[in-house]
Amino acid sequence: MALDDGAIQDLLSIREVLFALLAERCSERASDADLASLERAVAELGALSAKPECSAREFQAATDRIVSRLYRISRMPGLSLMIQNISSGPAELFGPLAVATRDMRLADLRGYQRLLRAMQSRHSGAVFNAARAMHAEGVKRAEELSAVMPRAAPESPAALKGRRRRR
Repeated sequence: MALDDGAIQDLLSIREVLFALLAERCSERASDADLASLERAVAELGALSAKPECSAREFQAATDRIVSRLYRISRMPGLSLMIQNISSGPAELFGPLAVATRDMRLADLRGYQRLLRAMQSRHSGAVFNAARAMHAEGVKRAEELSAVMPRAAPESPAALKGRRRRR
């Protein structure tokens, strides 16, 4: 499956709106302590992104921890579960592509910083828009990198069938 497949694009579009709703609910429900915790997490992400040896997977894990905080703050387990279910597939597979290079990680960090500022303003519409923009920018970065990556030759149906039997 390629990042430009229609089905993946549909899932990423749905995830974008759900993520924006999650962020919006967080801005409405976050305590001052919650916002301070998010601010520390974003500062930690900034420190991590400043390290030349920081890997895409390490950075992705740090952003996953921020999103986990958003899940808790939102107090919407159903929404959190929907996002996680959509993410266990295309977003999980292609997510690290959005932060594969140091410049990409810095762009992602700026997205989290903008989202945090919007959340601190407590303006729901600004938060929703910042979250959508952040998600869309990440998808765009992943698409750009995916477009220049070499594609593996598709396996034949017989090879796939044989692999399934061996498991």
